[in-house]
Amino acid sequence: MLLLAALGTGTLWAGKNVWTSIGPSGGSAHALAADPVNPGTVYAGTSRGVLKTTDGGTTWQLANSGLPPGIHILAIDPTNPGTIYAGLEANGQPAIFKTTDAGANWKPAFSGLESSVQEVESIAIDPHDSGTIYAGTMACFQSSGAPGFVPGGENLCFRPGVFKSVNGGASWTSVSDGLPWDSEGYGTIAALAIDPRNSDTIYAASRRGVFRTTNAGASWTRLSIVLAGTTLIVDPQNSNTIYLSSWNGIYTSIDAGASWSRLGSGLRSDCCGSFALDPGDSHHPVRRRPVWRLQER
Repeated sequence: MLLLAALGTGTLWAGKNVWTSIGPSGGSAHALAADPVNPGTVYAGTSRGVLKTTDGGTTWQLANSGLPPGIHILAIDPTNPGTIYAGLEANGQPAIFKTTDAGANWKPAFSGLESSVQEVESIAIDPHDSGTIYAGTMACFQSSGAPGFVPGGENLCFRPGVFKSVNGGASWTSVSDGLPWDSEGYGTIAALAIDPRNSDTIYAASRRGVFRTTNAGASWTRLSIVLAGTTLIVDPQNSNTIYLSSWNGIYTSIDAGASWSRLGSGLRSDCCGSFALDPGDSHHPVRRRPVWRLQER
């Protein structure tokens, strides 16, 4: 099994029971996305932009045409791996860019985000309708709840936000009702996960806890325990089972987020920033365990 890790030093590592450098060099790696059809094809979001390998990391090439540097997140369309979304900050303006030719060319896909969003931290694509996409952000909202920053007005600028597109990123609207304002300045949606069996149910992780919508983003409610999450995964075999990583450990829920328990005896107290489930064990949900993806804090 090939495991990849994104490290702040700009090097990706892979191997069996040992980690070895496979590049790319020249910039911090912040995001990874593997082609679900061709596992040797991997995209790395770095401070230089997007780099791509088609041979499992032996060689890397820039895949940056039309794309600014400074990638925060990458998301591959599960039904069309040639379509990829990148979340970043372009010239001081957070943005989403899209490619439909496997990284050869990128175009802006952030109409509707310009007036409010400060950071794009997470992207989730509906597995049943690839034209429907959610972006987790830190955004500015007016006191009325309307998105956007008004000079001299009463603005809430550290509020976690979720934006939704139903046309493949051509336009976005805010779907943030029920998400709180974080006055301490950590208000961002760090992770999003869509229920693979019911895409109206979506989970969002922030510093203020885990939230859930059951109506495709029309409203959100906080789940019963407050956890600061950085990665969310809904079990594809049992959508009541959810995994959440944080800098305080790995947690799981078997009742769709109503209650949580901690996993990973033996892990460091500040582990783990991110992780993944082993797709090769998908027919054995009882035996499935998280596979930790190492990431520098």
